[in-house]
Amino acid sequence: MTRRITYTPLARDDLEAIADYIARDNPARALSFVRELRFFCRDLGEQARRYPVRSEFGLDVRGAVYRNYLVLYSERPGDFITIERVVHGARDLETLILQEPTSE
Repeated sequence: MTRRITYTPLARDDLEAIADYIARDNPARALSFVRELRFFCRDLGEQARRYPVRSEFGLDVRGAVYRNYLVLYSERPGDFITIERVVHGARDLETLILQEPTSE
């Protein structure tokens, strides 16, 4: 079943920060990489339960890895998948994510 993908404001900020960081060295790659991340997120709508629950980040939050990035998402009523955060795996994930509120 394909579900509609939504992004929290924090996830949108994450994607923008990723693009900005990559664009310092390669603006074209920044655009293509964020596009790849968005395609990956879209594909989560087809296989949302494939990835494990990451309860340390919230009730029913799942985590999927794309290259060096962790995509945290949750299933929502009405056939929605909400992308909660997109963060580099080298970051202190628990501190970063637990200090930020998640979407309702």
